[in-house]
Amino acid sequence: MGDDPAPGTSATIAQGELDGACFANGTCNTGLSCNVIEGKPKCTSSSDTPSGDASSGDPPSGGNTDASGPIVCKFQTTTFPCGGQQSANVCYGKTQSCTLTGCNADELLWACNSARQCGTACCVAPEVATLAAGINCTEGTLVIAAGAASGATCSSGTACGAGQTQLCQANADCPTGQRCTPVKIVGPGAGAALNGTIVAACVP
Repeated sequence: MGDDPAPGTSATIAQGELDGACFANGTCNTGLSCNVIEGKPKCTSSSDTPSGDASSGDPPSGGNTDASGPIVCKFQTTTFPCGGQQSANVCYGKTQSCTLTGCNADELLWACNSARQCGTACCVAPEVATLAAGINCTEGTLVIAAGAASGATCSSGTACGAGQTQLCQANADCPTGQRCTPVKIVGPGAGAALNGTIVAACVP
């Protein structure tokens, strides 16, 4: 009775409705937008200006926020084709093949799409590729330079060196404070078999 929440409070409002919690993918019902209010993602009228925790900003399209950590982006990466019962590395050229011994001169050696294949950080050197990260979880690009011989490699530690791009599958694969966001591999050095592949990279 006296302890019951009053009608219209957030405790009784369905997810996705006005003043209710946002859906897990950072969206709300039609006509509403998801904004961070006092540290929590809530559905507001599209014309409303968020109040409370203005520094948090809007949650991204395709992602959601966690007050205790970075944005969590939702994406589906291309499956890494080697490893497991096959050889660990991929040779990308006109086709793709799995190898333990290296690749031909006209192929790109690719060792990993994330730390999951390495047990250590999965890194791409700045001379191999240029990262253009998407904003708010939108898909960015990883542009492979012409003539690159060795693409993603497993590092000796849990983080990549300065200037390197660290590939990932989840925020847990990234340094503290960075988020894992999707990128499409493109560029003159990608070749037909690698071009268009979706991976993900750690970004601030």
